[in-house]
Amino acid sequence: MRAGWINICWCSFYYATQRISIISAAGRLQQGSYLEVAMSLFRRVVLSISTGLVFLLGCGGGSSGGGSSAPVIQAPTALAYSTNPAIYTKGTAITINSPSSGGGAVVAYSVSPSLPAGLSLNTSSGVISGTPTAITAVAGYEVTATNSSGKASTTLTITVKDAAPAGLSYSSPKPTYTKGVTIAANSPVTSGGAVLSYGVAPDLPDGLQFDSASGTISGTPKVLCPARVGQGWITFSLGTR
Repeated sequence: MRAGWINICWCSFYYATQRISIISAAGRLQQGSYLEVAMSLFRRVVLSISTGLVFLLGCGGGSSGGGSSAPVIQAPTALAYSTNPAIYTKGTAITINSPSSGGGAVVAYSVSPSLPAGLSLNTSSGVISGTPTAITAVAGYEVTATNSSGKASTTLTITVKDAAPAGLSYSSPKPTYTKGVTIAANSPVTSGGAVLSYGVAPDLPDGLQFDSASGTISGTPKVLCPARVGQGWITFSLGTR
């Protein structure tokens, strides 16, 4: 078997059980089939020759004819976040939520739909950060990592809850009331998140009412009672004279 023309690239083949060595980048076989040999390292070629197949086992790079190929870039795979699901509190800065992935390097990140108000996605690093500014029901957000070869996606579940009430106090924290005299409404003051309801224990003195929606105390005391301290969700003092 001879080569039609020669380049400085040697290749080793198996033809059936016979080993064949040729010195060629693109040569002609005696049987009349054409051998296509690429110019980069370890490329596969299968040729039809008479009753058998020729398999290219290895090819060293040549000195001419196109040079080496560009490296193959893998698509990102197995995208995930350090915190998922994530539960955040309105008004409190979150701990940054960072992505991880396999495959090739990620070029850009995107998310759909938009993250809850106050949170943002860094499109270069994929990191999620910020301070939520609105209560948001549990929802899924699809984050996608991309490069020139493809993409990988994951669903990030986020909930933003309200802050707990804090700093509860009353306009008159230690009032003294008179039996039979209607009191001025005694209203609570709080900080933190919105209050959904109020409670008190033990029951207020006979004649006084407690509004569980607003926390306001009102009414007209009907009986004398010793000073005592309410316990439970709020603390206050009531006295007599």
